[in-house]
Amino acid sequence: MRPMTKRTLFLLAVTTVFLLTVSDTAQAQAAVTTHSGSLADGAKYLIDVPANWNRTLFLYSHGYVTPGTPNPPQDFAKDDLDADLDTLNDTARISADPEVVRYPERNIIINGEIHLPVLTPHTKGDGLVVVENESAYKEVVDEAGNRRFLRGTLVDRAGHCAFTPAETIAAARTLINRLDTGRWQNVDATDLNNAAAVLGPGFNIFGTPQGVVPVPPACIKFDPNRYLRPFDSLTEE
Repeated sequence: MRPMTKRTLFLLAVTTVFLLTVSDTAQAQAAVTTHSGSLADGAKYLIDVPANWNRTLFLYSHGYVTPGTPNPPQDFAKDDLDADLDTLNDTARISADPEVVRYPERNIIINGEIHLPVLTPHTKGDGLVVVENESAYKEVVDEAGNRRFLRGTLVDRAGHCAFTPAETIAAARTLINRLDTGRWQNVDATDLNNAAAVLGPGFNIFGTPQGVVPVPPACIKFDPNRYLRPFDSLTEE
C-alpha cells in the first residue's frame, strides 16, 4: 500500500462523510456500525459509527510508511480511549505568545489595510476558494478606504487557479505596469484577453488529463455575488 497523501486524506474524509450519511438504518440496529474498505488509490479506511452519532467526524491518520509496506487500518479508538482522553485532559494548557498572535492580525487577517497594488485573478468556477471571496475582499478594502490599490480579474473557467500561462503573464504584467506608473491601465477583460492572445499559441494552453490543449484567453466582466457567510475576524461578528 502506498503512503497516505493529502489527496488520500481528502478522499478519505469525503468517503467517510458519504458512508456516515447513508448509515442511519444500520445505526438503528446496533450500538456501533463499522465500515471498512479501500479507496481507489489503495488507501484503507475503518470507520466506527455510534447509533447516536452527532454528525461530528473525527479523522485519525495512523502515519506514513515506506511504499510497499503493509499499512492496514487500526481501530485506534478501541485500544484505550478513556486513557487517551485522560491524557489530553491532564495535559498542561500552553497559552499563545501574544506577539505571535499579533503577527497574523497584522499580516494575515484580511482587514483591507493594503498599501501596495493588489491584483486578484480568480476563476469563475473555483470550487476551493469560491468566487464570492472576491466581493468579500473588495468590501473590506473599500471600507478601509484603499480601493485605489485593488483590482480584480475573473476568468471564465472551472477549477482552482485554472489559468493559462498567457493569462498569468498578462495579469503579472498589468500589476508590474501599475507599480511602474502609479496608475491602473488596461485592466478590463478585453485588454487582458488581448494581452494574453498576443503571447501566441505556446502560452495559450491548458493541461488536461488528455494532455495539453490550446485554450483561448477567457477573462470576463463579472461581479460576484455577496459572500454567503460574512464574518469580521476582528469584531467576531
